[in-house]
Amino acid sequence: MTVHQTPDPGPERSLGLNELLGEALRNTADLINTEMALLRAELASSIRQVAVGLALFVFAAVFVIIALGLAIDALVVWLTPILGSPANAAIACAAGAAVIAVLLAIIGYSKVRVETLYPERTASSLRSDARMIQRRVSS
Repeated sequence: MTVHQTPDPGPERSLGLNELLGEALRNTADLINTEMALLRAELASSIRQVAVGLALFVFAAVFVIIALGLAIDALVVWLTPILGSPANAAIACAAGAAVIAVLLAIIGYSKVRVETLYPERTASSLRSDARMIQRRVSS
């Protein structure tokens, strides 16, 4: 087993105010660059996920429209003898479809939230960084 030792930093020296400020500015710049990279990566991932979901919704909608058209046509044929004419049957089917469409639109609207795109990890990391900076400044 190999034991890793930290190299001797040499004689200790105290850093001047300019050197400390320079190091603090470099560390702050590095931290900001890292946080921005995390934010870009997280947003890109969220946007990609939303784009894939929207594409799947579009394809599903095409197939649902075809299936619903066939089902409504069959319902009109079935209702024609009951309601007395194809026009009455078509109106009844259209009214039922409109009610269902409105209900689905209301439910869908309630499920779509902007909060799903909120960069949670970046915000958490920024809060943690702010606490760390406050501790360093106050000590």
